[in-house]
Amino acid sequence: MAHLKLVSDSSLIDPQAERSAMTILLTATGAVVGEVSKVYQILSRTLEQDLEGKTKAAAGRAFNSLPGWQRDRIATVALEAAGTARTYHAARERAVTALAALG
Repeated sequence: MAHLKLVSDSSLIDPQAERSAMTILLTATGAVVGEVSKVYQILSRTLEQDLEGKTKAAAGRAFNSLPGWQRDRIATVALEAAGTARTYHAARERAVTALAALG
């Protein structure tokens, strides 16, 4: 079974989408390993800074150093959160469209 791994080359990813994905990953990591974990702290610093260069590479190495079962659990939590976010955004867009149709 292949475990979740972070890669530092995301040149084809929209920066806003990457920031959203990193926020979901950070939240899931905090839920699984705790907010005092060094991995969580590195991911948090990466998100606060620029998502570029050495900081991002260090975050990837730190995350990938977690045992496979923890990365899998983080992936599960992150996917559940992403699904919830997608559902929320879809419902919000439908509501905005309905309100626009009324006005």
